Amino acid sequence: SPRVLFDPQHTVNHWIDLPLEIMDLIIQYMTENDIQMSRLVCKDWREALSSCIVTLKPRSFDMVYHHAFKNIVELDLTDCCGTLMDDNLVKGLVGLQGLHKLNLADCTHLTDASMTAMFGHEDSSLRNLRWLSLHHCTKITDKTVFALCGGYPQLAYTSIIEYLDLSGCILLTDASTKCIGYRMPYLQDL
Repeated sequence: SPRVLFDPQHTVNHWIDLPLEIMDLIIQYMTENDIQMSRLVCKDWREALSSCIVTLKPRSFDMVYHHAFKNIVELDLTDCCGTLMDDNLVKGLVGLQGLHKLNLADCTHLTDASMTAMFGHEDSSLRNLRWLSLHHCTKITDKTVFALCGGYPQLAYTSIIEYLDLSGCILLTDASTKCIGYRMPYLQDL
């Protein structure tokens, strides 16, 4: 029997009232540029689109673009690693409190400055992060791991990260391993 996506009795007064299944079907045919441009259609369409996009893998990192999608759960920035710098990363990720998966693999321009700015305080919006790849982020050091672990003495939280990829992070020392062992009790894959 065919799957009913839409109840004919349901009245749609605003774009945001469309069933999520319909929005998903629309979005799967849109390019990144289509999504950016479609946000200009009207306020209701922008809100509907923003509320249902939960996974992004953009080719460029525009902080204004990401602030438009507060419901992002998964963000893969590997395609913009050549241009991704500390300042725009920190500004772009502020407020993404629902983010659970962040892929920064091969973002070789990133340093401890952005990582500590994002993770080095208790009220960080990224405290819900469960999956993080810093694969081949060659400029990060133990300071980044300490920030991820809440390892600074003034921080009292414990990280809920379950997956952490630090392969190719050549500046890390045994101090990072020790910190991870003590402050990441939910870690399942390193």
